[in-house]
Amino acid sequence: MNPPTIPVFLRLPFVFGFACLAFALTSQAVQAGSATWALDADQFELWTNPNNWTPNTVPNGPNDTATFGVSNRTVPAITAQIEVAAIVFDAGASVFLIQVRGPFHSHNQWSRHR
Repeated sequence: MNPPTIPVFLRLPFVFGFACLAFALTSQAVQAGSATWALDADQFELWTNPNNWTPNTVPNGPNDTATFGVSNRTVPAITAQIEVAAIVFDAGASVFLIQVRGPFHSHNQWSRHR
């Protein structure tokens, strides 16, 4: 005896739902993570622009680290709610002025590597 088969019209919602869930989890992972401020950030220098970070992600999470090294754009602007575990300035980093124009939370781990 063959096992019963599930009609296609009942399988499609499950497959579609699984695909949507996988996309949602993947897109969230791309949007947040530890990163280093880019050498050539854009002219607006927005913290929330993933193109201003290497890799292209925005440090904005309780486990994320924002690292700053040498850059031609040294006035990053925080204009939205941001949370990071740490902000690190590499040895030889440019002098930065971080503008905070929105809510910001750090777990008090700012460091400068010499």
